[in-house]
Amino acid sequence: MHLFSGRNTKNMLSAVMVAVTAAVCSITMPGAYAEDNYRSWSQLDPRWSSTLLGSQAYTSIGSSGCLVTSLAMLAVHTGVKNENDFNPGIFADSLKSVNAFNQWGGLANWNAVTKVIPEMSIVWKPDMYSGYWGTNDKERKIAMLKQFMEDGYWPLVNVNTHHWVVVERVTDDTVYMLDPASDDTDMFAHYGNITRTDTNDFDYILVKSSRAPSASGSQDKVSYEPSIKLSIEKLPDVTNFRAGELVDLSSGIVTVTIVDPSEGPKNFGREIMDGNSPNFNIYAEYHGPGSSQNVPYKNGVTVFKKPGPHTIALEAIDKSGMFAVSYFDVQIEKNGIGEPVDEAEYFNSGKNEVPVLSSPDGNGVKVASVYPGGIVCIDTVFEDYGKVVSQDFNGWVDLNELAPFAAEGAHIKGDINGDGEVDITDLALLNEFFRKRSITGGSISLFNKAETAAADINSDGIVDEADLLSLLDSICK
Repeated sequence: MHLFSGRNTKNMLSAVMVAVTAAVCSITMPGAYAEDNYRSWSQLDPRWSSTLLGSQAYTSIGSSGCLVTSLAMLAVHTGVKNENDFNPGIFADSLKSVNAFNQWGGLANWNAVTKVIPEMSIVWKPDMYSGYWGTNDKERKIAMLKQFMEDGYWPLVNVNTHHWVVVERVTDDTVYMLDPASDDTDMFAHYGNITRTDTNDFDYILVKSSRAPSASGSQDKVSYEPSIKLSIEKLPDVTNFRAGELVDLSSGIVTVTIVDPSEGPKNFGREIMDGNSPNFNIYAEYHGPGSSQNVPYKNGVTVFKKPGPHTIALEAIDKSGMFAVSYFDVQIEKNGIGEPVDEAEYFNSGKNEVPVLSSPDGNGVKVASVYPGGIVCIDTVFEDYGKVVSQDFNGWVDLNELAPFAAEGAHIKGDINGDGEVDITDLALLNEFFRKRSITGGSISLFNKAETAAADINSDGIVDEADLLSLLDSICK
């Protein structure tokens, strides 16, 4: 390809822009395919090598995609794209969506690059660098590349009439490249003096990016404006919780992006709000950046007991101390679902077990059962359902299936059935009480409150084996 060798620059440039698009990059790369690092991207990588550029089946990235791959490498190298969600195949598909290619796969619409990547553009400066035209002098070519980079442009060089590489930096007499067909980095050592066979011209394309090269293109001399950004991409599916209920935010999605003054942009990708990210913190109580009073949110641990809105703070801090904070509220409902009532006892007077459900709507999962004759305490009512007082489970029972238990007067100690005598009947009831409790736990009981108090013979607040022995001793005297 021949760039800028004629005198009629305007007409020549139009012809060049058509010619350069039809270049075919037919270089074979031996060895392994690219790793997930943009410096090692190859146009022959099977993940994208078969991606078509034009409408003809032979114009793919693998056969003709050195220019597309070089531009993709430059986009990541200059920090305007992230290799985690961008590669030559994605770039080619995006260019096709804006009709960038002709039917042979040539990049016919240079402005399409800017449409796809607004931070990058192809620029043409033939008159500014006309002093380098027609040279076969390697030193003059190196001087030209240095001048390009000093002026803020990234050069792409046609190294053998049909293959394009990115110039990364120039130091002394060495030009370092990113090559979509080789792991070598010394451009002149790998491709020789890079001169067209029919002329002495040196073919190049200049690219402007939001991150300009330094005079030599060396990365360690590039300076970036530092910044940090924390974005809530998706709020948690549930932000309303009951007082005392575990708060689960793990369905929320966050992204953190920092711009390091020496390394450039870093996007850490999508992360969930589970409190375990190394890139941002979540606080249930927030007093300021880095404050020792901040209370961390812990998934599966954090609860709010006070009803009303509570602010969740998400904070990212970089190594220099810059920070970004985002907020959202969770709503804590007073006393949870339903209306609180004075604690009342209900019993199963039927012949079948009554299920205890995880929610008061008939659609919950069964968490327990009230056996015939079993008694539960209810402290909250929601429509036809009552919430069972329990330390073993969180459950609701249909009150239409149970009967309210009228309060009884106190029994004498040991007289569990309230017939005025302490006898073997009471002992049998206590044995059955223990058997039922071993199966269902203490939340569903065979005894009501008066019977339980009578069974607690030693008045220590617990009905246990000591009471059984005391009752047995009373009967046998």
